[in-house]
Amino acid sequence: MDRQFQISGYEIHGFGLRLYCKITEYAIHSDDYKCTMSFGTGLKRFCLIASYSKKNPFEIYLDRVEKKDNCITNDKLHLFENGMAKLVKVSLWTIKQLYPHVTKYTLQDDSQILCDNENPPTKMHMAYDYILKYNETWYQSKFQAELPGFISKHKNGQLTTTIAEPGSLMDLVSKSFQILDEPIVPLSLVKDVLPDLLSYKDEYESSTTPRKFINTLRTSLGNEYCTLVGKWLNQYMLYLRVDIIMSQWYILSQYITKPTTYSASKLSAHRVSRVLNGGSRKTRKRHSYAYGIVSDGCLSGHVIHTRNECI
Repeated sequence: MDRQFQISGYEIHGFGLRLYCKITEYAIHSDDYKCTMSFGTGLKRFCLIASYSKKNPFEIYLDRVEKKDNCITNDKLHLFENGMAKLVKVSLWTIKQLYPHVTKYTLQDDSQILCDNENPPTKMHMAYDYILKYNETWYQSKFQAELPGFISKHKNGQLTTTIAEPGSLMDLVSKSFQILDEPIVPLSLVKDVLPDLLSYKDEYESSTTPRKFINTLRTSLGNEYCTLVGKWLNQYMLYLRVDIIMSQWYILSQYITKPTTYSASKLSAHRVSRVLNGGSRKTRKRHSYAYGIVSDGCLSGHVIHTRNECI
């Protein structure tokens, strides 16, 4: 066994949710120190995974965020209003207590909604779904995520308008959203690229913009919207050239706040072995675009402290 690895864990509570945090540390007493924090129900059921490296001391990377019903131990996640956002907020607050000096939480905005919860084949891109509803991504809406060049944003009814430095990444992304409110391309010009749209000929031809078309399907398809539209929504948004520049997003630490009723309790060595052992998942490389959020020194009771090997 490699003695450089150390696995510990916590049961954390917040917003009425209960879940585990598995902490895997490597090379604790060296400059090569790394840590992976996995949040979920244990074993291989983790819905948010974050990583930290001492060589990049002021950033946390959110490696994986997936919306699944089995993310929490006390019920099904969908039974909680805004359950996924609450789970991410609980997880981020826990990480912030472990690494209070970190200023930026970077992420690749390719998080997915599993349409039928536990069956993974059909997914919908969370960012695209939110852009169509609110003109901003899920991370923008829930966590104030931004890209370089961001200045401010404001609501115009349900839709958000973002102000950014001209020519910046934030400006390029925001301007790409404008196509959603421009005249819809005639079906005859797009049907060969996206033959799935022929199944929704009436809705398409009665819609004046791409946003109205998709939101019409959201209403008419009801519970089947995610499963049916999720099969081709990514391709449609790429066809429209809606660009979210997935790999450049970040959340500033100042926007991460304490969840209501938050607490964290250290697991005994026995519970770590029983509940968390075997729960690690391989970290996805940052360039991947596959479609799919400690010992006593860092966490003591309900207060998390910093120790040398955590910075």
